[in-house]
Amino acid sequence: MKEKFYKKKLSVFIAAFLASLCYVLIPASAKASVTITGGDGFIPIIYKTKVFNIFHHRVPSGNPNNPNYDINCIDTVTQAICPNYPRYFSSTLGSSGRLDTGTAGIADILTPNMPQAVIQGSQLFYPALRSGDNGMGCFDLDNGTNCGYFALGSLTNTGGFDPEHMEGIERVGNRLFGIGDDINFYCLDITLPSTPVACAGQPYAVNTGITAQMPTSAWGRASRQVIGTKIYFLVNYNFNNPKADARISCFDTNTNDRCAGWSSLEVLPGSFAQSYSLTLFEFPNTSGQSTSICTAQLDVNPVQCWDLNSQLTVSPPPGLFSNIGAAQPVTVAEELPIGNKSYFALFSVINFQGATASQGMAACYDFSIQARCTGFGSGGIKKWDGSDGGIPVNGGNTRDYGYAANGICMFGLGDAGVLWSFDRDTGLVPAGNLSCTFSSVPTLPNTGVGIGKQNKWWLITSTILISSGVLAYAVVKKYKWFTS
Repeated sequence: MKEKFYKKKLSVFIAAFLASLCYVLIPASAKASVTITGGDGFIPIIYKTKVFNIFHHRVPSGNPNNPNYDINCIDTVTQAICPNYPRYFSSTLGSSGRLDTGTAGIADILTPNMPQAVIQGSQLFYPALRSGDNGMGCFDLDNGTNCGYFALGSLTNTGGFDPEHMEGIERVGNRLFGIGDDINFYCLDITLPSTPVACAGQPYAVNTGITAQMPTSAWGRASRQVIGTKIYFLVNYNFNNPKADARISCFDTNTNDRCAGWSSLEVLPGSFAQSYSLTLFEFPNTSGQSTSICTAQLDVNPVQCWDLNSQLTVSPPPGLFSNIGAAQPVTVAEELPIGNKSYFALFSVINFQGATASQGMAACYDFSIQARCTGFGSGGIKKWDGSDGGIPVNGGNTRDYGYAANGICMFGLGDAGVLWSFDRDTGLVPAGNLSCTFSSVPTLPNTGVGIGKQNKWWLITSTILISSGVLAYAVVKKYKWFTS
């Protein structure tokens, strides 16, 4: 009876699939893996059956015969590096970014420290720098070619290890935003994705009148969080001379100016002389309404939160990082909101922020109950050394930066250069050996998907079902509206 039921349902689902061409069907053989990526990735980028990662703070080698690569690709079917990868970013239109494939192009693109990206169709837009300007680059995920570089400003790279001059990207409607270390928002309009143009009047100054509090940053590392049509952002000043605490402010994409009533907020220092934060996240109430914005430094430091309207300090999410069981303090990195839950990447790197060893772990928090997630790892904390179940990942040395999700399957990347997957509900590795949900995002008016912290978009899932031990395709429409 079950087999007949699944066959009947399957025929209905396949008919629905054929009636709509906006879905991407993932082969049933696609599955989770632990794979060495060959570089220092940041946040996984899921596209069809592949997971891409951009190597962050990457500068050209200067040697045309031995270029530094910027992007790599993992095939989830073969669990191996995609053919003819990795590749480098280039401003040469149509170039392959690889010396042994087609027209290689000039290797002239630098990537910032926090290179979130945006997918539009098959185009991947990413924050980019050249030696004499800053802007956004385009890489075609289907063809593996560079599809343009769009200069937006004149910020110049100083040639250092970290070209921290423009971080991004955040998408609001059909506009892509990145923030420069000059506290200007740079903007690219992709209403016509084949011919993107600079937004009218950009860049938009956000620190007018508050330059004493929020001056140019010597080493920005600006975290962002989109809530509705506003982009909240945090800028670090611990590399300025003199050093200063990090500051938070708000940019209104409707007015292209600082949010009404906002100046800037000081992030108080924790374990060090000056505050230094790599994350900024929303704090929704139990009904899912965003009421506050928060940041965190180390797990042992207090989480700091402010009301979105009054800018007054508010109590943080109770028990968010308390008693996580780390052998030493860990840095809080990127956070991925999914429904009422958020997943926080935690890491320590030797000699960074006082760490004496390297490790990685994830924290899951359920805002609907204002407590860490039940069933995820141990007490809402998942360690990747296998001590709380599942297969160990690189001996626990993952140094997590961020995550991406496809249904129940989540993927992680970090400083260790390892891509791994895990179950969204339990944290167990590997995820999806028997059943896995993959997502496709169709192009809809005024919507988009960003890698990492998503703004508003429709999510459509394609679920792999199992009938009598045989994998089969089934397309299930699930519409979810995300605001984060």
